[in-house]
Amino acid sequence: MLEFSGLVDDIVHCTELELVPAAIDAALQTIAHLSISSEIQNALLKAGVLWYLIPLLLQYDSTAEESDKTDAHGVGTSVQIAKNLHAVKASHALSRLSGLGDDEIPTPYNQAAANALRALLTPKLASMLKNKLAKDLLFTLNSNLESPEIIWNSSTRAELLKFVEEQRASVSHDGSYDLKDSHSFVYEALSKELYIGNVYLRVYNDQPDFEITEPEDFCLALVDFISHLVHNAPAASMDTHVNGNVTTDTSAERHSSDDSSASLDGKSSEREDLELVKNLQYGLLSLQHLLTKNPNLASVVSTKEKLLPLFECFSLPVASSSNIPELCLLVLSLLTTYAPCVEAMVADSSGLLILLQLLHSSPSCREGALHVLYALASTPELAWAAAKHGGVVFILEVLLPIQEEIPLQQRAAAASLLGKLVGQTMHGPRVAITLARFLPDGLVSIIRDGPGEAVVTALEQTTETPELVWTPAMAASLSAQIATMASDLYREQVKGRVVDWDVPEQASGQQEMRNEPQVGGIYVRLFLKDPKFPLRNPKRFLEGLLDQYLTSIAASQYDGQAVDTELPLLLSAALVSLLRVYPALADHVGYLGYVPKTCVCSSPWSKQRNNGFRNLCSTTCAEAMAATSVGTPQVVPLLMKAIGWQGGSILALETLKRVVVAGNRARDALVAQGLK
Repeated sequence: MLEFSGLVDDIVHCTELELVPAAIDAALQTIAHLSISSEIQNALLKAGVLWYLIPLLLQYDSTAEESDKTDAHGVGTSVQIAKNLHAVKASHALSRLSGLGDDEIPTPYNQAAANALRALLTPKLASMLKNKLAKDLLFTLNSNLESPEIIWNSSTRAELLKFVEEQRASVSHDGSYDLKDSHSFVYEALSKELYIGNVYLRVYNDQPDFEITEPEDFCLALVDFISHLVHNAPAASMDTHVNGNVTTDTSAERHSSDDSSASLDGKSSEREDLELVKNLQYGLLSLQHLLTKNPNLASVVSTKEKLLPLFECFSLPVASSSNIPELCLLVLSLLTTYAPCVEAMVADSSGLLILLQLLHSSPSCREGALHVLYALASTPELAWAAAKHGGVVFILEVLLPIQEEIPLQQRAAAASLLGKLVGQTMHGPRVAITLARFLPDGLVSIIRDGPGEAVVTALEQTTETPELVWTPAMAASLSAQIATMASDLYREQVKGRVVDWDVPEQASGQQEMRNEPQVGGIYVRLFLKDPKFPLRNPKRFLEGLLDQYLTSIAASQYDGQAVDTELPLLLSAALVSLLRVYPALADHVGYLGYVPKTCVCSSPWSKQRNNGFRNLCSTTCAEAMAATSVGTPQVVPLLMKAIGWQGGSILALETLKRVVVAGNRARDALVAQGLK
């Protein structure tokens, strides 16, 4: 056919014979059939077939009623029916010409035609050419529609027809047409729209429930778009604003010139910043909507490389004056529901430090940062960052504000975060040790047990119990210290290096009680005042009392060493009171082997030690030793000696009576010891 000169041109021009509808029908069918050959496709394109078929698409009218087929063409509604038929056949011809169709007999894909149609009809409308039923495409092309994937109205139709007319008039000297201009065609009516991944972000953010045709591709496009914005952001924008107020000692003329130049640069930079903020806001908000509706798409962003741009948004100069950080946190919060995303987030410690620093530097980001951090708190990486790199200080600054009013909800969230970090398997104990440098053991226990609201309540009230001594003055002192430490730490970290934070030996909040004997988190004197106070961990208190008691007794064996004579008495009295309130703990004393150690240390070296043993006799010897550690060689001889101690005979006899009761399995062995 190509050998017949002018045949292809004649077929194309037949499509504009409005008064001969049959000729148009035949021409359109011929074009569709001839598109089976890629050579004829190219010949048709050079003949300008696009500029003749596209106007036919815009003549469709869905309101026209079909009339009897016997009606003459050009009479009444049959004229519009004919145009509708031509529009349908033109759509079919374009789909085969470009290779975008989905027919049983496919045609070769024509890159030039396909690209031109995507530019002229927009990608979504061009993709509708593959549908066997062209009415959806034709209806959209001839109506006004604004959806996340399609914006089409009278303005776009007018622009398209104007461009088509210009192309029909721009025939080359050899009579052919070129598609080059069509590939770069952009609608002026859509020029201000942000079009990413075949989606108009402005419209999508207004209609977040819209079902995106290719959500995964859209998600990837959004992430790449955000990455592009971050990596191509004007790096000098911050410097421009700062240097705008700098003056020099040069001449007035040069000073005026510099001011003018700086003013122009400042305005240009300001426009760039506003554009960057707007685009980032659209991109992040769209990503948030997409992940909310399609949580499974988190897998698309589950690598460190894909997540990095989100964390880099926090460091942009424009971030502090916009809601970009908050939007980033909302996106990160959605991603934390997907385990691989969590692994990718904690893989880079710098990202964790950014989240922790936001608690100090950005009040508007606290709530979002706390939410993300709580989702990551079960990871060893965050627990390590909290303990080793000062994260605990930033969290405590929220929990214990010095002056600023922080909402109760955020303070409770900070307490819950600390509680989860303390419970982390690998590095949780390190976090607990760090907290204990700031807070009394009683408060650390409350943090561990939760909930966060209970922690806030405990911090705000005056408390004096064996487990906790806390006053508003202590809270204020600690708040001031933490605020100073947080500022110093933040200043060092923003210099770009990870600071290995040194934990203070003891925070000022506990200085008031530094001289008060404390064992296992229990203040001994306060316990003696109220021995029936319900302890959280009486077993831990018992072990601590025994360890410190034995240590204090052993220390006095060395001549010339200063010995606290009151401490063993306090410890032994506390042991007596504890075992009276918790008699079941006597078994625990025996199981851990404390009875033999107590017996060895209870020889009458001094009056002070004798008094300590007398305090222990009534409980430890009478119950613990008799019940569980019987048969120990030191028990009976020691009790026999104690009968001769002043004030100890009654206690020793009572103990002997208890260890030889009929129910004791070691009774015979004990009797044998006594006979020897």
